[in-house]
Amino acid sequence: MAPDPRPTVIAPQGPLTMATAGALFRGFERSHPRAPVIFDFAGVDRVDSAALALILAILRKAQAGAPVRFTHVPSVMMSFAEIYGLETVIKDKLAESAL
Repeated sequence: MAPDPRPTVIAPQGPLTMATAGALFRGFERSHPRAPVIFDFAGVDRVDSAALALILAILRKAQAGAPVRFTHVPSVMMSFAEIYGLETVIKDKLAESAL
């Protein structure tokens, strides 16, 4: 049995807002690998509700592919998830480690 492939780490930097979320999703969509994907949000310094929409779109797209996990999710993004009743969806996809 082959070892699990190393995950692809996608690490956006700067704001993750309505102005940037679409481009990040299109990049993910074009390069969606068969290996697991970890989104590392450590470099994100500002979010709006588009960040939550991005996570949901990524999870929908990934249902037919490799597993997706998230790490360093900003507390504001988790607050948005809680407001919309989606906190469990995000928490279920939190990575224990980025590598």
